[in-house]
Amino acid sequence: MARNDAKGRSAWWELALTAGLVASIAVVAAFYTFSPMGVDATETGVTFALVLSLAGVFLHHIVLGLRLSSLNTVNSGLMRAATTDGLTGLFNRATFQRMVTREIRRTGWSSDNGAKHTLLILDLDHFKRINDQLGHAVGDEALVAIARTLKRSLRATDLVGRLGGEEFGIFLAGTGNEGAQLAAERLRRAVRNLRVGPAGKQKNLSVSIGGATFAAAAPFDLIYRAADLQLYRAKERGRDRVEITAGIVPANEGRRRTGSRPNGPMLTQIRSAPR
Repeated sequence: MARNDAKGRSAWWELALTAGLVASIAVVAAFYTFSPMGVDATETGVTFALVLSLAGVFLHHIVLGLRLSSLNTVNSGLMRAATTDGLTGLFNRATFQRMVTREIRRTGWSSDNGAKHTLLILDLDHFKRINDQLGHAVGDEALVAIARTLKRSLRATDLVGRLGGEEFGIFLAGTGNEGAQLAAERLRRAVRNLRVGPAGKQKNLSVSIGGATFAAAAPFDLIYRAADLQLYRAKERGRDRVEITAGIVPANEGRRRTGSRPNGPMLTQIRSAPR
């Protein structure tokens, strides 16, 4: 708000300066042009030049303001398109990862301060079956319904994004394992109340949720890997359930388990799990 007020004051100062400069030039030009014609002609010419120049400046600023407003609207639309998922309106994967990483860097979390935070990965069960049996439009309806449920059920400070396909990411700042378990179970039960599809063929939705609670600052990929492993376990143990680990694998331990590349054997195994 303060920044907008400062911009507004700056715009008014620019308008006043421009109007004063243009009016001064017009008045001087009119004076030297009409002064040989007498006092009456000079007064008329100067007044006309003053009014015309001021009107022109204000009209120019009005047109310029309308064009800038239009450009701001276009830029806002482009920004939304670049940072949000077009179907659900949630953050897209890149934006979600960037926002989580920024929060980690901003707060400077460390295991010494005792703060705990949780990354959840939520995945719609049997999504391919929904698409195959009821059509992709119903599949989209299911994703939108889940997105609305997430936004309605979480705090304003929580970050929510669509990571791709039927997978969603949820970042719970300041929430440890116990709080994350409660939040995840609340989300799971809320989704169980959702039904999609045409009358007579409606299906209840369910989700599997994996999560990782951490206290020390860590790269997003490492936190995501730990949460994704728990999602794999939730799928493997029957779906429609929550699995959250109370810690993440240290970076060096993660390298020993997965090899030198981020997409090593463990991630291959995770991604081979039935969705």
